[in-house]
Amino acid sequence: MSFLKKLFKYKLQFVSTEAPAKAAEEGAEPAGDSEEETSVLNAEQEGEGASAPDETTDNTPKDKKQLAKEKKAKKAKEKAEKKAAKAKAAAEKKAAKAQAKKEKKPKAKKPKPAKKPKPAKAKADGEGKKSKKGLIIVAAAVGVVLIGGGVAAFLLFFAGSDPTPEELLVIAQEHTYEGEYEYAMEIFNDLIFAEDMDAEIVVLSYLGLADALVATDQLEGAIARLQIGYEDTEDPLLYERLQELVPDEEDDVAPADLPIRWADSEFERIIRIAIDRETGEIRPSDLAGISTLKILGPDHVTTQAGELNTMNFVDGFRFRGEFFSERGEITNLDDLVHFTGLRRLTIGYHQIRDISGVSRLQNLTMLGLYANDISDLTPLAGLTDLQHLFLYYNRISDLTPLSELAGLRELSLQFNNIEDVSPLSNLHNLSHLFLSNNSISDLSPLAGLNNLSFLGAQNNEISYIGPVADMPALADASFVDNPVSDFSPAENLQSVNQF
Repeated sequence: MSFLKKLFKYKLQFVSTEAPAKAAEEGAEPAGDSEEETSVLNAEQEGEGASAPDETTDNTPKDKKQLAKEKKAKKAKEKAEKKAAKAKAAAEKKAAKAQAKKEKKPKAKKPKPAKKPKPAKAKADGEGKKSKKGLIIVAAAVGVVLIGGGVAAFLLFFAGSDPTPEELLVIAQEHTYEGEYEYAMEIFNDLIFAEDMDAEIVVLSYLGLADALVATDQLEGAIARLQIGYEDTEDPLLYERLQELVPDEEDDVAPADLPIRWADSEFERIIRIAIDRETGEIRPSDLAGISTLKILGPDHVTTQAGELNTMNFVDGFRFRGEFFSERGEITNLDDLVHFTGLRRLTIGYHQIRDISGVSRLQNLTMLGLYANDISDLTPLAGLTDLQHLFLYYNRISDLTPLSELAGLRELSLQFNNIEDVSPLSNLHNLSHLFLSNNSISDLSPLAGLNNLSFLGAQNNEISYIGPVADMPALADASFVDNPVSDFSPAENLQSVNQF
């Protein structure tokens, strides 16, 4: 069925069942062919066949009511004529442009495959259907004012060629705006499933169909159609609209398991290595069972705890006897949103600056982001389940975001730009603290860490180690490469590295 025929199917609507019934009561026959419709309209406009007013309920003089009805009918007719003229002008303009373009740059068209002849259909007068293709007849549907209803119907006018998909899309959108959702959905569906349809038209049709379904209280249907549309097109507009419609998790409804659109292509590449999926889509459900993720450099990754054990240095790491110094290209952690089950995460020897993506991982107990370019630790402030945190070989100076991580037991901050350790004063569960190769001069904020058993503070600017005498659990400490002159406060320690 051509788009023009479908358009007639959608648009050539005349008088509702209420109109013929009313016409019958007033002595007029129900609308039928075009002549009868015209006579009904004329009768309505001229006041013929109108029923007498009910004297018991309406005292308005007959001439005033008749004038009002005629005025209303006249306005509807004028409006319909304007729409017809506008549509006709647009069609003529489009046809003229097409003809001018054809005359200017004639192009040889590829021959179309011959169509199988269809059996001729007999007409009412017995004449056979002509095989020669004729000119497309100008189609017009004249709007009719509903008798007694006071609602104007529409008028549609197309001439010269079938309506384009763009025009059909506009018609469907107008149906939606006017609350005629069934007609709108039918057109949207036809555009979606039409062969060789432009991708943009398909996407806009999916969006329009979803809006119509939502408007008719079919939310689940809208979500399902958007999911199908996104899987077919991977268009971000459909994904965004889908996220708007998917119920929140607080309603106990699982979010849609759509193919992941990765924010960082390098992160995606490494994850594909980890799950052994070189090509094809990856969905959140494919990652839901991952609780451990360890990435070192551009090519080393595992999702198994206890694997990829390395010796780490400032300029690289050693694994199975081989030294790897090349850094990866991951710069942010936005894609971690897809790893909702993570409890242990390590990403080292990359170029990460923004760690805001890690803030969503509320179940993390171990986090290693060493050998990156991190300076802002703010996103870590809410990860209160953390017990092990490794941030060495970065550009950190402010430790304030760590002050509320009371569950920390092990903290590694070597090779940073730290001067002030006072934000660590309330981390009473700390047992191992690594602070070497910074610019720390004052250890007094650490005096109250009663569970601290190891302190690595070599290569700083510490000259006085008196606070260590107030750490009852401290057994091992290192103050190598510090300007310490008196080590007596550490005389009760089992092991003290002075030089």
